[in-house]
Amino acid sequence: MTNNTPNSIVDDSTLQKHSQAEPLSNTNSKGGEGPVGNSRVEQAIKVGQENFDKEDSESSDSRIELSFSKEAHEQLKKVAHALNLNFETVINSAIHYVDFLNQIQQKSLNEIIPDSPPINEDGQDLHKQKITLFVETNLKLKQMGLRDRVTDCASAGIRLLYENNCLPKPNQQTSNTSSSPSL
Repeated sequence: MTNNTPNSIVDDSTLQKHSQAEPLSNTNSKGGEGPVGNSRVEQAIKVGQENFDKEDSESSDSRIELSFSKEAHEQLKKVAHALNLNFETVINSAIHYVDFLNQIQQKSLNEIIPDSPPINEDGQDLHKQKITLFVETNLKLKQMGLRDRVTDCASAGIRLLYENNCLPKPNQQTSNTSSSPSL
């Protein structure tokens, strides 16, 4: 019987000696000799920190509180349930939907967003909702010139999403007549 265990090319003492030694190569990512990109690493950290600071300052004004009428709040709940989305996503999507109608379907913002009465002047119950606007949503609001009318824009978008997704269509059967399913 022969012993089929392979012979070690490097013994344990050689392996231990190399693991404690200096690195085999001191090249940077471009293949040049010298320190491994310290200035490049520092520059990348600096740029990353600047970007983080910029995003942090932008996101601080992205956290807002909206005040919805009872009707708009009910519509928000129904749209969120119908589409299985959280309130924050529905509100951001509603604002995008207003922009979509304005850009793609060529509807004017005055058509989409009616002038709303000043908040709480008509004695309506208000439902406050704190959300964070997505960066894209903030951009859309600024492009439409509606950054100071976020609640109006969101309410209009929610109303339209509600009408298009939660109300029965005129051509849908609304009676409870029994019919056999068609295959």
